[in-house]
Amino acid sequence: MKRTEAVTVVVPRVPPSPNKMMRMHWAARTRLWRTWRTEVLCCSTREQSAQLHKWAEKRMLISIHQKRKKFLDHDNLYGSVKPILDACKQIGWCRDDSPEWLCLQSVTQEIGKPETRITLWPCPKK
Repeated sequence: MKRTEAVTVVVPRVPPSPNKMMRMHWAARTRLWRTWRTEVLCCSTREQSAQLHKWAEKRMLISIHQKRKKFLDHDNLYGSVKPILDACKQIGWCRDDSPEWLCLQSVTQEIGKPETRITLWPCPKK
């Protein structure tokens, strides 16, 4: 399959850095995870969600691009995507968020109005 078949979902927010998440009360962190699950699903169309459910039993590739008010260092940038990966698994878009089933291709950032662009596509067969 070609990457042109990818599904892109845009969420009008960015996840907090792991430093902020670690300092959160457990209940606030649970609400954050639930909010991400809901927003990722709500920001996708029915057609996108249906396509991702069809691909769910395949190994998936994911690329995440964030527009933020300020840059995060690489460790925090990669750590910040955990709520997104968990949301994709909980929604049923991928079988598991382990490297066996979900391959994180890239996580990039730029300065701008907060937004997260999530692109998923099935891994091409070898």
